[in-house]
This record gives sequence, structure tokens and C-alpha cells, in this order.
Amino acid sequence: MMTMQKIMYSLGLVFATACATLPAQSLTSQSDAFRYQGQLSANGALANGTYQFTFTLYNAVTGGSVVSAPIQQPISVVNGVFTTDLNFGAGISNGQHYWLEIKVGTTTGNAVSLPNRQAIDVFAPAVYAQSSAASASTLLSLPFSGAISFDGSAFQVVNLSAYTGVSGGSVDGDGVVGKADAAGGTGVYGFGEAGAAGVAGSSYTGAGVHGQSQTSGVRGESVGAGPGADGIHGHTNAGAGQGSGVAGFNDGDGSGVFGLSALGDGVTGIASQPGVSGVAGVNTGSGNGVYASSASGYALYADGPVTQRLNQDGIVKFLVVVDADAAGNYFIASCFNSQVPASQARVQPCNIDFQIPQPGIFVFDFHNNVQFHIASVTTIFGGPPSTSGSVCGPPVPACMGLSATQMAIATIDALDGALENASFHLVVQ
Repeated sequence: MMTMQKIMYSLGLVFATACATLPAQSLTSQSDAFRYQGQLSANGALANGTYQFTFTLYNAVTGGSVVSAPIQQPISVVNGVFTTDLNFGAGISNGQHYWLEIKVGTTTGNAVSLPNRQAIDVFAPAVYAQSSAASASTLLSLPFSGAISFDGSAFQVVNLSAYTGVSGGSVDGDGVVGKADAAGGTGVYGFGEAGAAGVAGSSYTGAGVHGQSQTSGVRGESVGAGPGADGIHGHTNAGAGQGSGVAGFNDGDGSGVFGLSALGDGVTGIASQPGVSGVAGVNTGSGNGVYASSASGYALYADGPVTQRLNQDGIVKFLVVVDADAAGNYFIASCFNSQVPASQARVQPCNIDFQIPQPGIFVFDFHNNVQFHIASVTTIFGGPPSTSGSVCGPPVPACMGLSATQMAIATIDALDGALENASFHLVVQ
């Protein structure tokens, strides 16, 4: 008994563009044909051989109406790539949106429809001008200016090689200027497929892309989802302090960079290297490097240890809980050290050492300069109810002559003033 194997096809559009012929004697030429190039895969591998294609043009991505009679063609496919010219008749090249349904198979009998229709925008060349009939190589005489009322692109250039379709240059002014008078229109619009950039700007000294507006100077919008669906994406290879992927500056009292999200994060920063910041804020004046505000939630939420430069105030630098076991031996029961890597910040003993040179005196070494830092001590875990703790200094001999990284704590029985060991916790800011 024979069984029939079902072949799974997939197709990627490389490009679809209008075709036109330019006779040397004519000033205008327009064709309703367009060139379609795609990449065909069969069962996950690039196809090779001759395949039977049927192309049907619709006016909607699903459902809709057939615009013209289907076109059937045998097409040679090499390493998945095929090219064909399609002509669905007069009036197609009007700049309207169409969707191409494609059936493919090794024969017309086993052809199957590909799952998604391909979006097609067919633009006919509007006007071709020559300086003279004898000079077919000169298509436009300069300076050139023209206007036309046309439901499509008045001027379109496609370069089938790997180079630029349109290039503009100027010694002192703007190379390319785009202007839109209607709301929702675009002065310059770029569209990219298969990882290509819709609009790209490059500059050695100035701005690669510069936008100026009373609303949005540069506006980016992404309708996709998932990684890489960025409204605006900035990238730089510059070294530290030399350049930014995205930089925002405001000469007034507004925001240099503003982020707003209905459901997610307004601004997200990610850094994959140690010692650098996902989001960094710097203020060279008297304001805030980073300012956080919230109407009902946390103004600032950190999912991880929080640290601060040792010589600055405001956040706890060290926290130590000292307790005793059943035999009366004292040890660090819990700790936090903001001056070590986050992975070690709460790993006992947190790079903190202590010794008891005499009863009631605990000398700590934080291995960081703790001179002039504020410390508070609270006795805990039972012990004499009247025992209190304090930072120790003169005239207690054991508390004198300490290094800049050391701090001594005294626990004292308030009833008789005697030094007495006790459990406590110590906070250093």
C-alpha cells in the first residue's frame, strides 16, 4: 500500500517592486507588472527545482475579493530563491494595498496554499523625464520640480543591488528633506523587512538622524511584540564616557529622557557587565541624579541588595547581629555589607571580623573606613534587662588606638555600670 507524504512549504518575501521599461524616445512609461522575489522552503529546507505556482491577488489580508484572475506559472527555484514578473492587469499599480495568495507544489495537482497572504504595495513609476531623446542615460534634468495628484508614490526608486535606492547630499544644507502637511502624515518614511532598517542615519561628527518639532522631534513606534520590538533603538560602540546609544538633553525645565508605559516599565535599562549600570543618572548641579516618585506604590523598588558609596550618607553601609551559643561563645548570627559584591553582601560573616579583648568590649573590623560614620547599637536576645550598648571610645583602653577600619562597641549593665557581654545588633550608616 502506498502512502502519500505531505510536504510543508513556507515562503519569505524578499521584495516586490514595480517593473518599467524606458524607451529612449518616450518621456513617460508605466507598467502594471511588478517583480516578485521570494524564498521558498520545503519541509524546513531551501527548495530547489521547478515548482508550479498560482498567484491570486486579493484586496484584504483575509476574506476579501479577488482583484484579478489568478496567474499560474512554472518557476525555477534555486537555493530557495525565485523571481517572477506578475501582471494582474490595468489599474493595479495605483499604490493601493493588496495581498497575494500563493499556492505551490511540484504539480498543479498537489499544490497547497501557503498559510498567510503576502502584503503587496505596487507603485507605478509616475513620471520619467529625459533631457533629450538622444540622451537616454539622463533621466532627469536638474533642477527638477514637479507635482502630481496620484493615489500612490509620485516618485519611487528601487535598487536591485546591495546599494542605496535614493541618496541625498548637500555641502551646507540638508541632503534629504521630507515634509508632510496633514496630521498623521510622514515627511520621510522608511520601511524595513528581514532585519533591515527602515531609516538609518550615520555621521562621523554630527547627528546621524536629527529631528526637530514642537511636539516629537523623533518619534518611534513599534507594533510588534517580544525582544527587539523597539520603538526607538540606540546602539553605540563608543567607550566609557564617549557616546550613548540613546541620549536625551533638555535645555529647559523638562525631561531629558521621559518614559511612559501603560502596563510595563516606562524606562528599562539592562547591563550585562560587572561594574556598570543598567540605568545611570548624573547631575552636575545641585539637583537629583535620579528622581523617583509614585502616587501609590513604591517610589523606588530594588529587587536585590542596595549599596551606596562609603563616604556618602543615607543608606545603611553595615548591619551586624551578634548572638551567643549555649556555651556563651559569641558569633555573627546575621549581617549585611553594602561594600562587597551583591553576591557576598549577606554571606556570613560578610567580610566583617570581630574580637572580644575583654568582657563587654566587641572590636569590629569592617575592612573599610568607618571613621565619622554614624552607628547605633541595640541589645537583644535576652541578657540582663538593663544591658545597653554604645559605640566605645576613650577612656576604655581596649577602645583606643583603633585603625580607621575598626569600631568598638561596649555593652554595659546600666544598674552597676559594669561591662558585660550581651547579644546586640549594630547598624552603621
